[in-house]
Amino acid sequence: MINFLQNFQFLRPYWLLAFVPLMVMLLIMVKQKLRSRKWELLCDAELLPHILIGNQSASKQKSAIILGLVGSLAIFSLAGPVWEKLPQPVFSTQSALVIALDLSRSMDATDISPSRLERAKFKITDILEKRAEGGTALLVYAGDAFVVTPLTDDAETINSQLMALTTDIVPAQGNRTDIAMLRAVNLLKQAAASKGDILLITDEIDLNRTKVLASEISNDGYRLSILGIGTLQGAPITLTDGSFFKDQSGQIVIPKLNPAAMRELVLSGSGRYQEMTVDDSDIRELGQFFLLNYTEGDVVQTDFETDIWREQGPWLLLFLIPLVLMVFRRGTLVLILVMCTISPGC
Repeated sequence: MINFLQNFQFLRPYWLLAFVPLMVMLLIMVKQKLRSRKWELLCDAELLPHILIGNQSASKQKSAIILGLVGSLAIFSLAGPVWEKLPQPVFSTQSALVIALDLSRSMDATDISPSRLERAKFKITDILEKRAEGGTALLVYAGDAFVVTPLTDDAETINSQLMALTTDIVPAQGNRTDIAMLRAVNLLKQAAASKGDILLITDEIDLNRTKVLASEISNDGYRLSILGIGTLQGAPITLTDGSFFKDQSGQIVIPKLNPAAMRELVLSGSGRYQEMTVDDSDIRELGQFFLLNYTEGDVVQTDFETDIWREQGPWLLLFLIPLVLMVFRRGTLVLILVMCTISPGC
């Protein structure tokens, strides 16, 4: 009894507001009953049978009682009374995503404020926030590729590493996208993921080194997508001393985005190319594409359980059956249906 009182609540308490129109209808019926009593006071007893049809006072009293009971039971049932929880298994989609972040020097270009790299890190945070379930891994690359976090369901672990990622932490500069792709495939295979997505967040690719590799990745059941960071006009790369990065001939390097090469690469990798946008539409598009790779068969039961309330409201409807049968031929049933029709939420 103590547990019942502690756990008792309504799943849809807003339905209790339906008591307001119910009370209004009961008041109307009471007023009509009082009006019929006035005839009893004004007329002689011998004339009442010719003025009033039947015993209206008793009939209306009975109708009001039945209406009150039926309405109250219906409202309590719709409000969803609960006091017991049932354990339920938790299911999860076995989706796997490996994010490969480019840390080459060109990612310091400021054609996108505050820089390509900083904006790329913001986008990774958005991706993690929108991924409801599934494992995510992060690796970085330039002249080589390095795993930051393996596949994990803990987005906070990845977010905590993002702030420390700069182009200065890689030991060798370069654009070895091919090494990053191979490392991403290894992460997926180590996690025994039969399906998975690889997302390159970069401003440049080497199509000659990666096109054939992208087809091989697709044949293995994985997909290669790209989030392009940068603009077609490009911008100089500002160094810490305020000067601009130059090549060996002394010319200022202005890296520019090459979307045509990136689209060709993702076509070979059965993936999707998406240019960075100022809003989150790019992340939404990629997220929807990642979900297309999975079916109901990829949803598995996890080791976790959750509790759901066992609703008792439908059992209350059984008590309505005898009450409704009592008024089926008396017209009160029509009144009850009208009451349900005008009640909120019916």
